[in-house]
Amino acid sequence: MRTHARTQASLTARLSALVMVFLFSLGLCASHSHAQGADTRFVNINAPAGGNGTTWATAFNNLSSAIAAASSNQSIRQIWVARGSYFPGSTRFALRNNLALYGGFAGGETQVAQRDIALNETILTGQGTNGIINGGSTNETALVDGFTIRDGFVAQGNGAAVLNGSSTFRNCRFIDNFSANSGGAWYGQTGTPRFIACEFIGNECGAGGAAIESVAGSFTVVGCRFVDNTAPFGVIYTDTGSVTVINSLITDNGAVGIVANSGPIIVRSSTLAANASEILGALAIGTSGTSTIENSIIWQNGIFGNFTATYSCLPSPAPGAGNISMDPRFVNADAGNWRLAPDSPAIDAGSVDLLPPDSFDLDRDGDTAELLPVDQQGNARRFDEPTVPDTGVGPAPVVDMGAIEYFSDCNGNGIFDANDISSGTSADLDANGIPDACDIASGTAADCNGNSIPDGCELATSDCNANGVPDDCDL
Repeated sequence: MRTHARTQASLTARLSALVMVFLFSLGLCASHSHAQGADTRFVNINAPAGGNGTTWATAFNNLSSAIAAASSNQSIRQIWVARGSYFPGSTRFALRNNLALYGGFAGGETQVAQRDIALNETILTGQGTNGIINGGSTNETALVDGFTIRDGFVAQGNGAAVLNGSSTFRNCRFIDNFSANSGGAWYGQTGTPRFIACEFIGNECGAGGAAIESVAGSFTVVGCRFVDNTAPFGVIYTDTGSVTVINSLITDNGAVGIVANSGPIIVRSSTLAANASEILGALAIGTSGTSTIENSIIWQNGIFGNFTATYSCLPSPAPGAGNISMDPRFVNADAGNWRLAPDSPAIDAGSVDLLPPDSFDLDRDGDTAELLPVDQQGNARRFDEPTVPDTGVGPAPVVDMGAIEYFSDCNGNGIFDANDISSGTSADLDANGIPDACDIASGTAADCNGNSIPDGCELATSDCNANGVPDDCDL
């Protein structure tokens, strides 16, 4: 993590305000087409100069030219950007309503669905010297989808990656952005930005919110991951606005998970663990308002302020239906593996009725009325573990507490058993839904000749004397 000189006056002012608030509280911070069309412009950093952006063959070779074209031509609704790094220079990339920026292309695709974001990383970078995006006064129809937004830097201001707006960010990664004052990744005085399936890693600010901050704005965060972000106060911070966090993981940050001076905080189906700031200490949530916690895990950090909780795992006993205060038993929290271990009391312990609707269509099936269908890692949100009794409520399968649904991985290869078998990574010759290696290791199935095939699966072709033992073993 980089370290920078902080703006002392701003930090002191913010510290005074927050400490006053906390001590007082104790009694003593649109739709878009997804196919290529006339409304689309193309950008490829490797294209020759002079392109008009109307096709991949004539693509702009810089993003600023495409954004300028869209600014003067409102009929342009999409900009497709091929892999590579794009630097805005001294003027940030300006977003616009009813304009979608899509990254992750190799160049040549005709459908957004054909892109591969992981393979074709498309980077918007401040190169450690500049801010990156200006959201202006945009609404949710300004979309940024499929980009790594990194190394933004502001020495005297706010919002190193993004400044202002109510834009929508989807499938984006905010990495190593630094603001000397507030909002390491995103900052706005007002606004209602939405962050869907995004990651915030290694962002930092001198005061306020390491990842996201607003004075009076409100945030919606769905299916996101926050790790290794640092600020004197919170990872997510607002003065008077509200914060809604759903299906998200906020862990291992050098800041309080969520801070709201007076606005409400809602946390659903999320995990907040091992967060601590240098000013406020080890807290998942800090507010002088109220917090609502549902189907979530709060562990290795506390809760400051009034809250109601239901069907959640909390660091100490609390009133509310279905709450527990037992160790949630993660697979390996020290190594950053926040999946539930097989003996976790959080498995099948949530409430199906408390699952929110899939308003942002996380599984991209067009159904926004269904209950949240996937967890933070994109796997099925509801999975029944037959060896664990249901302590939660609702129609089966009962949802787990926390951001990540439990799936068995009996051979420890990092692939859930069902996927392991369906992909052919591990064999299941006896078709019992368990990889053969696990059956053999547990003694459920014999393997007398050590060939990793359960003996019962060899008998049809290798048991000439019909004694129920493979011929190799008889010999």
